[in-house]
Amino acid sequence: MHANELKLRRKMAAAQAQLAKDRVTLEKVKGLLDKADERHRKEPAEVRKWRRVLENLEASLDETRHRVELGEMEILRLERDIEALQHGGADAEKGVKDDAPPGGAPSGLRSGFGNNSGTLNLEDASRLQEKIESGEVHDKRVEADLELANQLGETYDKDESGRVPRRQLALRSAIDKIRQQQFDAMAYEEIGLVLACHSLLTSRLEPTARDQRLKRILDGSVKILRRRKAELEGN
Repeated sequence: MHANELKLRRKMAAAQAQLAKDRVTLEKVKGLLDKADERHRKEPAEVRKWRRVLENLEASLDETRHRVELGEMEILRLERDIEALQHGGADAEKGVKDDAPPGGAPSGLRSGFGNNSGTLNLEDASRLQEKIESGEVHDKRVEADLELANQLGETYDKDESGRVPRRQLALRSAIDKIRQQQFDAMAYEEIGLVLACHSLLTSRLEPTARDQRLKRILDGSVKILRRRKAELEGN
């Protein structure tokens, strides 16, 4: 096989894999939207929270559909390039040199934090959630990406006890202080991180058993932490 054709076929395989992944995500988002709509209707006390989840998931749905369309177009282009190369077409060389990622622009968080929905851990997500809630980050696309990462929940790698991994040191330290009822020892930044983490967990439509265990740990401390946060802010 010609070296250039081999390159194109490798690009084709990558594009097909990405398209398959995006199609799976598309179906997941559709299912999550149905669940969010149901919660929005059945929980009037939390209507603002579920409306926000709905809006973010709708934005994620639009973006994922766009990625699927781009992926399908990319595969068609690569098929034409391979065919042209096999027939000696000079234009096929462009397809070989084009190193753009399949499916258009890469997915993931466009927050400048260097993370995406495939690598974001719970501490990173909580930090970003805190910035969004405080108004420091005001970007609808970032909010939608974080919502999708939170709902898919694939990166919240806790152990079976619900504890956060040691590499997420700040969040783990804050949660350990809550376990020991050491609220006065918690710094302002730790309180904000835990409250943002709780916000993410309570917004999840399909929480795992581990998520629920961690949420239960935080549930009893939320009122205390909010009061403590207000005291530190001088309110």
